[in-house]
Amino acid sequence: MQRRIAMGLMAVLPISGQACLAAPVLLLSALNAQTGTATPAILEKVDATTDKRIRSLEGHDKVIAAVAFSPDGKTLVSGSFDHQLKLWNVATGREVATVAGHTFIVFAVAVSPDGRVVASGSADKTIRLWNLKSGKAIRTLSGNEGPVRSVAFSRDGKLLASGSLDTTVRLWDTASGREIFILRGHGAMVFAVAFSPDGKVLVSGSGDKTIKLWDVASGREIKTLGGHDNAVRAVAFSPDGALLASASADKTIKLWNLLEAHEILTLAGHQGVVKSVAFSSNGTRLASGSGDNTARVWEVKSGRMLHIFGDSVNPEGDGGIYSVALSPDGKLMASGGTTGSIDLWRLD
Repeated sequence: MQRRIAMGLMAVLPISGQACLAAPVLLLSALNAQTGTATPAILEKVDATTDKRIRSLEGHDKVIAAVAFSPDGKTLVSGSFDHQLKLWNVATGREVATVAGHTFIVFAVAVSPDGRVVASGSADKTIRLWNLKSGKAIRTLSGNEGPVRSVAFSRDGKLLASGSLDTTVRLWDTASGREIFILRGHGAMVFAVAFSPDGKVLVSGSGDKTIKLWDVASGREIKTLGGHDNAVRAVAFSPDGALLASASADKTIKLWNLLEAHEILTLAGHQGVVKSVAFSSNGTRLASGSGDNTARVWEVKSGRMLHIFGDSVNPEGDGGIYSVALSPDGKLMASGGTTGSIDLWRLD
């Protein structure tokens, strides 16, 4: 039964069903469950726009495409349209190093779980691994036939996943640089990849509007999730592995119960393409960044919007904020986009 509550400029569209918090090890066997039905209701948005910007990190001279915190929260890594990566001291905001080597846009960055290695994916069709401490190159992974739009480490750091304009998802051995699997099935660019916390499942989001789940051990496709009306631009697992967040060019974020393989919440409010999502380390909050020039923070359990960050809203925008990341302690959010600077925001 649908019920309507007073609606502001932003809306949250809950879907029937409750988030299951069972252990991630049950995920593979449960993913073949039937898709649940959706019964939307509308909840009132909460909290007003607040400016809690701590500082802006200046150094890149073009769009910031990606940001990522190191596991200890002391270093921030950024990738840019200027073909470079930069390493930043989070406490001081000082640039620690500039990492050069790519010959085109750096679309994606990820830091290994042990904090030693940075992976970068580029429009030059390569993935490069770098030493986080020194900024020196370790190796280059080649094989993609199109720009690399996303990279992600497995929890043990032994595997790296990548998604590309060539419509493939690839799995790589980080120690040797060897390509393990080429996962085919998407009908358009793969914008996003993410490993489940237990490392058994890989998720990909594509311009074909779908999310695919893959068995890491075999490379077999497990399930396809549909529901977005436009390209899926970002995906992220909750820390317990029970929930998946997906962000789309349809301006929404969806939360999925993976144990039952169905959608449980649609978060609406962004007025442009949603390009990035990130869970807090305790799984209670979700950050998002959009072409509407805002970053937002949501309460996962209720779907309430808690904060909006940004100087102005750009309706229908496809520029704006390209990437958001939450610090491991949950106190900071980093956002980067078309301004060429990285903003650090206080969340506590």
